[in-house]
Amino acid sequence: MRIRLLAATAVLSLGVGAAAAETYTFDPGHTQVRASWDHAGMSEQSVHFRTVNGSVEFDLDNIDATEITVEIPLESIDTGIEAFDGHMAGADLFNTAEFPTATFVSTGVERTGDTSAKVTGDLTIRGVTNPITLDVSINAHGEHPLGQFIPYFEGNWIGLTATGTVNRSDWGLDLFLGPVSDEIDIFISTEMKGSGEAS
Repeated sequence: MRIRLLAATAVLSLGVGAAAAETYTFDPGHTQVRASWDHAGMSEQSVHFRTVNGSVEFDLDNIDATEITVEIPLESIDTGIEAFDGHMAGADLFNTAEFPTATFVSTGVERTGDTSAKVTGDLTIRGVTNPITLDVSINAHGEHPLGQFIPYFEGNWIGLTATGTVNRSDWGLDLFLGPVSDEIDIFISTEMKGSGEAS
């Protein structure tokens, strides 16, 4: 009996280790994508995007195989000032009439710790594509703590935070370059819901 029990435990352990990737999508109510910059040495300013679409193919046991695709409708930009939103969406900056979306597609993921990774990928804005690197922390993975109270939160979830810095001039966003910093800091915090299906 003891031998059979040990054998069964070994099989279960192998099954856990071989878990397949699952597709996770952004929870719109718990996703923040923000960009901030130095404004002429006077203050730090920031914007966030109200709409973020995309998915992550994720397996905690095989982080290096993670695949990420993100699409942001740029008209969802929110500065807190309606007139400035229109200016950001206009031809001088994002030119959303001609280029309505920004996209990010991962090209590589490198584990840097038990719950961290560097993600490289192609960011496309205004029809221009450049590589960027984000430092990603895996805050949580598995059942959502609120799942016991709210059915929406049942199933597998992941919580992620990502940060990075880009130069806006690489995408032709060079209005007032000099007084206003070229460097843009990116901050992403999100909860993503699993599909419930292995891929």
